[in-house]
Amino acid sequence: MLYAIKGYRYLGMSGMYLLVGLFFVIFTALFNYLSKSVTIYFDRKRMYVKQGNQEYVSYLKRDVLGFFSYNYDEQTKSFTYLKIIFKNGKKITITDADYSQKADAEKALLLKQFLVSAKRQLAFTAIKKDRWRSLLKSGAYWYSEDPSKKDSYTKEADLT
Repeated sequence: MLYAIKGYRYLGMSGMYLLVGLFFVIFTALFNYLSKSVTIYFDRKRMYVKQGNQEYVSYLKRDVLGFFSYNYDEQTKSFTYLKIIFKNGKKITITDADYSQKADAEKALLLKQFLVSAKRQLAFTAIKKDRWRSLLKSGAYWYSEDPSKKDSYTKEADLT
């Protein structure tokens, strides 16, 4: 608004282009500064999450209620979206910093491998597809324990 009142008179359209470019550079630098790399790995009883240069934070596998994600098994998406929800209400959301529409085959394979590993380690299956989340382009599939498959073996495994 201030540019429209004062700046246009002195700088013209080239000033407008300069201003838009300056905002783009500031926004990109800020976005890259706030972005972090995330590492997740599992052992027998725990899930470990490391964000950026911080220390690993461990969570018990049985405390994970479920997670929203794309179904990377059936889709070859390379856009990352993962929202892990814990039984105590804590949430960890991991999204991509790159919103481009082009598919990266290597990244898509890595995401598929992660989904398979997370499902196996947490003993989760795809429970349902949320239509609203699908429209919002966020992970539309809910992965959690299948309530119909609970048996004495899983209860026994929780005790050990």
